Amino acid sequence: MKMGLLSLAIWTPIVFGAILLAMGRDDQARTVRWIALIGALISFLVTLPLYGQFDIANAGMQFVEKTSWIERFNVNYHLGLDGISFWFVLLTAFITLVVVISAWEVITERVNQYMGAFLILSGFMIGVFCALDAVLFYVFFEATLIPMYLIIGIWGGPNKIYAAFKFFLYTLLGSLLMLVALVYLYTKSGGSFDILTWHKLPLSSLAQTLLFFGFFAAFAVKVPMFPVHTWLPDVHVEAPTGGSAVLAAIMLKLGAYGFLRFSMPIAPDASREWAWLIIALSLIAVIYVGLVAMVQQDMKKLVAYSSVAHMGFVTLGFFLFNDLGVSGGIVMMIAHGFVSAAMFLCIGVLYDRVHSRQIADYGGVVNTMPTFAAFAVLFAMANSGLPATAGFVGEWMVILAAVKVNFWLAVMAATSLVLGAAYTLWMVKRVYFGPIANDHVRTLVDINAREFLMLGVLAAAVLYMGIHPKPFTDVMNASVAGFLKHVSASSCDAGREEMMDNTSLAVAAPEIFLLLMACVIAMVDLGVKSRLRNLTYWLTMATLAVIAFYTGDLASEGNTAYGFNRMVVSDSMGNWLKCFSTIAMMVCLVYGRPYAADRDMLRGGEMFTLAMFALLGIFVMISGSNFLVLYLGLELLTLSSYALVALRRDNTVATEAAMKYFVLGAMASGFLLYGLSMIYGATGSLDIGTVFKVINSAQVKHNVLVFGLVFIVAGLAFKLGAAPFHMWIPDVYQGAPTAVTVMIGSAPELAAFAIAIRLLVEGMLPLAIDWQQMLVVLAVSSLFIGNLAAIAQTNLKRMLAYSTIGQMGFVLLGLLAGVVNREITFANNAYSSAMFYIVTYVLTTLASFGVILLLAREGFESEEISDLAGLNQRSPLYAGIMSICLFSLAGIPPLVGFYAKLAVLQALIVSGSAFSIGLAIFAVLMSLVAAFYYIRVVKVMYFDEPITATTVAAPADVRIVLTINGALVLILGILPGGLMTLCAQAIVKMLGS
Repeated sequence: MKMGLLSLAIWTPIVFGAILLAMGRDDQARTVRWIALIGALISFLVTLPLYGQFDIANAGMQFVEKTSWIERFNVNYHLGLDGISFWFVLLTAFITLVVVISAWEVITERVNQYMGAFLILSGFMIGVFCALDAVLFYVFFEATLIPMYLIIGIWGGPNKIYAAFKFFLYTLLGSLLMLVALVYLYTKSGGSFDILTWHKLPLSSLAQTLLFFGFFAAFAVKVPMFPVHTWLPDVHVEAPTGGSAVLAAIMLKLGAYGFLRFSMPIAPDASREWAWLIIALSLIAVIYVGLVAMVQQDMKKLVAYSSVAHMGFVTLGFFLFNDLGVSGGIVMMIAHGFVSAAMFLCIGVLYDRVHSRQIADYGGVVNTMPTFAAFAVLFAMANSGLPATAGFVGEWMVILAAVKVNFWLAVMAATSLVLGAAYTLWMVKRVYFGPIANDHVRTLVDINAREFLMLGVLAAAVLYMGIHPKPFTDVMNASVAGFLKHVSASSCDAGREEMMDNTSLAVAAPEIFLLLMACVIAMVDLGVKSRLRNLTYWLTMATLAVIAFYTGDLASEGNTAYGFNRMVVSDSMGNWLKCFSTIAMMVCLVYGRPYAADRDMLRGGEMFTLAMFALLGIFVMISGSNFLVLYLGLELLTLSSYALVALRRDNTVATEAAMKYFVLGAMASGFLLYGLSMIYGATGSLDIGTVFKVINSAQVKHNVLVFGLVFIVAGLAFKLGAAPFHMWIPDVYQGAPTAVTVMIGSAPELAAFAIAIRLLVEGMLPLAIDWQQMLVVLAVSSLFIGNLAAIAQTNLKRMLAYSTIGQMGFVLLGLLAGVVNREITFANNAYSSAMFYIVTYVLTTLASFGVILLLAREGFESEEISDLAGLNQRSPLYAGIMSICLFSLAGIPPLVGFYAKLAVLQALIVSGSAFSIGLAIFAVLMSLVAAFYYIRVVKVMYFDEPITATTVAAPADVRIVLTINGALVLILGILPGGLMTLCAQAIVKMLGS
């Protein structure tokens, strides 16, 4: 294939970047800078012929290049450019050139890597704007994360590691959901990844809605839209100046561009249906984020919030669905690219001299840097939307477009101009005008020739676009008209389905409420200043209390209902598990808040919002009646859990544990996804009920089903923590902050049980003979490895981790006892015993970790078994609670753990088979081994001398909840019948549905 202009634009900066990376580090800095400048200049120059050859009357793709790339999946190297994407290619190359100039004297370490990273990033971003194949788009889209992650993490500020991780994980989460949407469209289109082909697909309204939100998850985070914008200010503050400039000027545009290339043309009906949501979120961004910007003291943070508000204007314009709105949004993106880059570069000029971004550290800069101040004030006026600047044109077009839709909508949008002027002028007044306020301002020197050139070219662009915008709008007019013509026509197929009915909303009501409240609490938390995050905490607890009551009420009614075309289910088992999960999360937060506050883990308020998103993932897993929904819930839970494990940013052990959890979790998710894909390929359906019917019909090759089943069971074993897929549990339990360990060791176990029931029992019960054999291996391995390894542990958290592995062996025994000789006579008894076991295990785990957290508040982690020495002499109550929990885990009557083990053993033995009886005997022997290491801890608490004479103090709420928690372990041991009956009824109704 002959390389065209678009390939030159993409690969020229990448090649130069690779050359720079191959060079020496700092001993060749001067040569590196010149090569970087030459590379950036050539990269910009090769984009200029695009303007001369572009046909503004042609609405279609131009400069098209296409060649086969991955024939197996019909993936093509397919590039093209239309009026919508045209200017972003030139803008990217231009901003990259400016950033290289800006770093000429500022970056002195790893210069080749810095310059190389920006050039490679430039090529990747241009690739995003040119790609017409979805895989190629996704590769470029995700590849941009790598150089930006390194730029932030290597050359960023004091909290650069935290910012780099936050940037990477936030944006990766949404992209994973988009990947699912791409695979669905590939299947729906008959095996094509061609984006333009997807624009013509007839899709049902339900499919469009799911695709719309799949794309929304990726693009809204990238824009970023409210309420998923919280990563941007932190990243901007820590990123180097060039990183902030490129992030604001180009990378944010990738998300907005995605709406135009994917969301709106592929799902036009859903886009119009949900336009009110996008408009509402955009207006919140314009108004609320503008108000937040007004109280910022850090210049970078102020401009970062300003970017969120301006991008809110962009998405508002797009979803007004008229020519002025879409064109205005595109114009505003281009203008914001110039203005935001200039604003950050101006802040960088000051920071290079004063090493502070605090507004209070400046004042009267115009007196010592008059030339620089003139540039800075010009860019600030453009940021405020002053007429004759680039910032005015796009905002005015969007406001006019809003007037055509609704006058009051336009009024609310116009507040952006007022708020933008308010916070920008506030900063300008305090930084640039007035008398000299600080001694270091008095010594400032005006900009040099390099800085003048850097700011001068940006000033020329801002003024030219503001005075003469016609060349910019002419290029996009034809493409925008064609785009609007396409999205105004319905693409629903003949089998049009109702997108959302009242039943669907009722079925998903707990998830919807939890999602909305998580977003509200994240927003409220921005204004919380207390060390304990009191307001955030109580809002979270109130939300969880409402959800627990509601799901408990639903569970007691015992009804089964399906929603969203049978993709989600509300049944008695699921609602009880949701109720128990919510209560478990509430208990975790009560126990963990004092611990987290003492270790500065509540500084950013992420703990509560991440806990709620983890619980949302649990809910989705429990409610899933579709392979795709189950996987989405699993990924939401695990990604939130990764972030929680790494929440203590000053602790390298926690960070290492999070990375191990992330890597192994990704591998396990891959196993599960591959297995689900195999079953989907064999049965032709993602719906669990349909899969059951197809397998039961015996019309599918058994070998194919078993092959997929192996990977599914492996993925489930990882989530349950069963051996030999247990490697992550000891390290994560020990490495995570104890407040997080109790979270990942409690409620997620309920979700893992639910997903096992949904997949193995509801979906693949006809294959029970096959998966039971696998569960036997897992159960025996877990009982043996978990209990024997626990004996050797001196670390209490690590001992409990191996104990968890052993306990999961009992859960697996309950699951494998349901089908005997292909008969399901004993299914209710077996599965209800497994449910009873997992619920009581979570209850006991909460209390045991509650005691550990209580002791850890005294200034040490209380992780070693020896740390509990003489606890009885210091606090008989807490020693008693811990002893009750340990004896319960060992299966000693009259505690609830005894009845849990008894129920599982009875489920095994009732079948009468010699093999099942052998498994029961083995489980009893392993319980004897477990009893040894449990009573060893009791011995330390009661027989050893205390390491300190101080009594154990606890906040009133922790003391009350912990006492109730310990009492329930005892009470349910004396009166276990109620909970057993509840589990049995839930399983009966699940099997009956």
